[in-house]
Amino acid sequence: MRDPGKRKFIDSLRVFIKSGNGGPGNPGTRSIGGSGGSVIFEGCSKVNLRHLLSQHPDKRFIAGHGYSGSRRRLIGESGADRLVRVPVGVDIVTDDRRLVGRIDSPGQRLVVAPGGEGGRPSNRYLGAVGTAMSVRVDLRLLADYGFVGFPNAGKSSLMCALSKLKPKVANYPFTTLSPSIGRAVFEDKRAIALADLPGLIEGAHVNVGLGHHFLKHVERTTYLLFVVDVFGFKFNQNCPYRSGLETILLLNRELELYDPDLVRKPALAILNKIDKPGGRDCADEVTARLNDLTPDSLATEFPAEIRPNELVKFDEVIAVSAKDRINTDYLKQRLRYWLDKRAEEQQRERMRLAAARLDTKIARANQEAVDSFV
Repeated sequence: MRDPGKRKFIDSLRVFIKSGNGGPGNPGTRSIGGSGGSVIFEGCSKVNLRHLLSQHPDKRFIAGHGYSGSRRRLIGESGADRLVRVPVGVDIVTDDRRLVGRIDSPGQRLVVAPGGEGGRPSNRYLGAVGTAMSVRVDLRLLADYGFVGFPNAGKSSLMCALSKLKPKVANYPFTTLSPSIGRAVFEDKRAIALADLPGLIEGAHVNVGLGHHFLKHVERTTYLLFVVDVFGFKFNQNCPYRSGLETILLLNRELELYDPDLVRKPALAILNKIDKPGGRDCADEVTARLNDLTPDSLATEFPAEIRPNELVKFDEVIAVSAKDRINTDYLKQRLRYWLDKRAEEQQRERMRLAAARLDTKIARANQEAVDSFV
């Protein structure tokens, strides 16, 4: 039997949780039952879902029941909580897709299943039953760049060209079926994390294909890396052909329909497969048309089903051939440049806000000093 701990990358795990029942009270002595223990998830940076599965192969987390009240103990002892350490950056979701909560930082705690109330006059001294349910722990990957693209755009080939990761590469859709993280390493040992994600198809925002499996990871990437076949894309014989520019717009629309905030993330557009005949000319045309897009031209030149309401603002459009390693070294350097530039801008903004807060405090102190003399 295969050891669960030896499995490949896991980004989702379904577990059963049950909080403790409240202990019964005693109307004769008017004693109160102890509360049931709660199931609590805590963020931990040293844990991943594979480790969680390895340590708890039964995937069951059950808290203790509350103790009964008695003549000697007027308030019963509470049941033991069940603390479960989970990776940082997870969503806790019920089977009906209701979001219970998110854990985004180490040490952050979330009560997923509160314990039942102990028996007391308000419930006729009958302890409340604890909560029992299955939930899914969904990991949202944390990476500097997340690859966004339709199947067969060359995302996995590009990952090979930029990092030491060797994902499966083949000339058919859905080569990448699960997320993988690669690292682009530079001579000074600086490393940039790249997330190669399953390909989208039209309708991904409503979970067609691998839609939500892909889109949930995009939320935690710093930059979006749109990877498109410069010549366009056709998923199958029943789908319309999309040009390179239409592919970018359709990706833009799928992200927007899933979460409008995603299209406001910083992004780069990568036009792949320029090694093919006419590839460079095609890339020049797509780049020019992309730069010239306006709301008016968008409304008049493209059908509604691929037209986003808000265009992604690309910091740069770069033409490459992942297969023949054309411009991939340049792309690698530009990935670092844009990431560092954004970090510097964020640092300046933090300093500006800190200075503004300090100015406000000084002004308030000066005003209070003036008021004290009036």
